Amino acid sequence: MAYIPKTIRLRQTRSYVDEAIINNASASFVPGILVEFTSTGEVVAHSSADDNARAMFLVEQDTGDQDINTAYLADSTAEYLVCNSGDRILARVAAAQAITTGDFLSSAGDGTLKTAAAPAANATQNLVAVAKETVGSVPAFPDNLVEVEIF
Repeated sequence: MAYIPKTIRLRQTRSYVDEAIINNASASFVPGILVEFTSTGEVVAHSSADDNARAMFLVEQDTGDQDINTAYLADSTAEYLVCNSGDRILARVAAAQAITTGDFLSSAGDGTLKTAAAPAANATQNLVAVAKETVGSVPAFPDNLVEVEIF
């Protein structure tokens, strides 16, 4: 059995954990995904590729018997980490992405991150993090965690 980390938090500066109700949770609503608020204050997976994204990621459930691959239940209270520049976490990256240390990452539009397009190709792109490890081709869930540093 592969080693499963206990937390997505690797290094924090002034970041903090808060909580909100999950809106339409699914099996992909797991620690390490990028989240955003709905108009009602609930959290959902970040839904717009390359769009503005505050660096907020779901963290593991604090129940003692859960790991970072355990999905949250619909309408439950989720804890999320509001990151600051320099924080390092394990973030979910879209499967099949070729990630190299130093790659800039943006929202893939489904809660995962993806390799950012070259700035000339997408001048309005909003970067979330930079990869801190090389993963030739990111595997599918649950092995799609990659160490990143937040901008």
